[in-house]
Amino acid sequence: MPAQTELKSLVVRPIQPKEEPQWNQLMATHHYLGFRKLVGESIKYVAELEHQWVALLGWGTAAFKCGARDQWIGWSRENQWKRLIFVANNLRFLILPGVCIPNLASKILSLMLKDYRRTGWRYTDILFY
Repeated sequence: MPAQTELKSLVVRPIQPKEEPQWNQLMATHHYLGFRKLVGESIKYVAELEHQWVALLGWGTAAFKCGARDQWIGWSRENQWKRLIFVANNLRFLILPGVCIPNLASKILSLMLKDYRRTGWRYTDILFY
């Protein structure tokens, strides 16, 4: 894949059920943390350029406690329990081997956010971390 592939054709979408074994295998093989399964409520995405997979993403429900996140948000304990449903956690992000395209990760995250809101997986107003 050329280094300066046109990013206008980039598509980010949830995987289809039949694609899950391929997604799982690629993540297990190439992600530095490996892969067994996503925990909790989760969704798997693929980024494609010209119908070729270039990246994989996994999103899930937020952890009950995350000190750095909780401090950054600055919410009270009461608000934390009420608002956690509006927080999504990036569980995995993998640019596939051999793919070297400037600004690809940023473009993927931008498109993923738009798709996430369009599909209404959980809520339309979400804090991603």
